[in-house]
Amino acid sequence: MLGDGNQSKPYVYVADCVDALLFGFQHAAEPLNVYNVAPPDATRVGSIAELCVACSPEPQARLVYAGGERGWPGDVPQSRLDATRLAELGYTLETRATKR
Repeated sequence: MLGDGNQSKPYVYVADCVDALLFGFQHAAEPLNVYNVAPPDATRVGSIAELCVACSPEPQARLVYAGGERGWPGDVPQSRLDATRLAELGYTLETRATKR
């Protein structure tokens, strides 16, 4: 795996992105807007990889890290987005995990 697994990003399920986009379009007063869609936290890349290994049918599956803090040139190890503007319109991100 590129990087050391400690990179973290505010991952959002694609259907939740579409829901947020439609909400913003329907509720914004101005015809052109810029909003961030993001959860209030972030997910560690290594956590996702660990889940993949745990679900793998291959009993010998394991993680091998390479690349240090940045997995590739230009990678942003810690990414965060401020979704305050969209929340001010009344939008709350409900992830698929919480909808089940």
